[in-house]
Amino acid sequence: MATRTVALAVLLAIMGSAATARAQGGLSAAVLQLAKNAPPGVVRPIAGERLYGGIVCARIIDGNTSTNDFAAQDNVAFTIVPRSSVTTAGVCPASAGLQFLAPGNPDATVGTRTQFEAWATANARTLFNILFPGGLSAALLGADAAHVYGQQLLLTTVLGADAVRRSAASGRPGAAGLAEMEWFGRADSPGSSGTAFQGLYDFTNTFSVQGRYADHSEDLRTRAFTVAADFHPYRELNRAAAVVRVGAVARSGVTYANASAANTAPLPGGDASESSTQPTFVSVDIGAGGWASAFKDLGRTRIVAGGLLQGSESHVPAAWLGDNVEYLAQAINARGLDVDLSWGGSIGYDLTNRAVLIGKYLQSDNVKSGLQSDPSLPNLDLGKPVSRTVIAGVAYRTGALRFSGGYRFASTGDITAHAIFFRSNVDW
Repeated sequence: MATRTVALAVLLAIMGSAATARAQGGLSAAVLQLAKNAPPGVVRPIAGERLYGGIVCARIIDGNTSTNDFAAQDNVAFTIVPRSSVTTAGVCPASAGLQFLAPGNPDATVGTRTQFEAWATANARTLFNILFPGGLSAALLGADAAHVYGQQLLLTTVLGADAVRRSAASGRPGAAGLAEMEWFGRADSPGSSGTAFQGLYDFTNTFSVQGRYADHSEDLRTRAFTVAADFHPYRELNRAAAVVRVGAVARSGVTYANASAANTAPLPGGDASESSTQPTFVSVDIGAGGWASAFKDLGRTRIVAGGLLQGSESHVPAAWLGDNVEYLAQAINARGLDVDLSWGGSIGYDLTNRAVLIGKYLQSDNVKSGLQSDPSLPNLDLGKPVSRTVIAGVAYRTGALRFSGGYRFASTGDITAHAIFFRSNVDW
């Protein structure tokens, strides 16, 4: 759902907000997971590894004779910079990002885990902006959640090109389902890969449940899902020039994610992996808005255009985080409303009286973001990237059953995705 939704979620993930992550706590949980990509040792290096929107250069220095944790006795050196600032692999220029400093220590760039967490607390806003510029959902889910839900509503309700001739019929669409399988990656990270499963089920013509599950890896492997129910009543007006639909939408759902090392190094004998050190989060998401569309038949060709304007936000009760990171909940919950405009068009051509060839174009733009500019990084672009989708498919109707399937290409900033989809409807 909204950038704010995911922002809250991912900060919880990275900062160790969930109860299961409290054993490690804070940003330390994410650093430990990256360190697990390296062989165990007295010094565990992190040489330019990718952590969502940032590049991390760090090292954990063992102080408790265990090389598989980040304990209070250990020390850490840490620098994080935006991806766009790295010109040499494995090198993080501190002047372009944020470097951990512990004033008063013999080496101010090295400090204890407690000092590191205190520093992360004081710099939470800047860390968040580096990790998730323009929002968090694209980083967690491989696609911006607000844009995903907005475009799903466009596809299934706002732009119903495969069913446009149904407009004046007495029947109304009953149960319907949509299933997609997607493969995605990042243009700025050739080694990244991800898969996603996306679906929607219409219980009625005004109520549906939709969701997305994504599993993707860079130097950190993230598994995330979001699920929401939405109510979208509308009026359909038959006019001489076109068929017009005007409606509203209200949505509520949840987002969950878990992150772990993508290439965990073998552990020394006797050591065991600790799932409690894996960053985890849960957030509650809400959204609402209005939409409109127009349908027009021109012989065997049908044209549809429409748009959806929605506002959305997320909330996490401070009690979910524990006293040690309560400030994160307060910071996220204080963010402003995200407003997004999703719009698009569709062209359908009747191959026969039962089959339709369909092409669709969708785009989602961020009208207003809850993110605020960061004076510490004035050149960092915090705008949510535009999401674009192109679809080609075929729809077929037999009696009360309608089927459609095809191919979908989507892009959001540096993320590109390819998917195949299948949709079915039962009219009664």
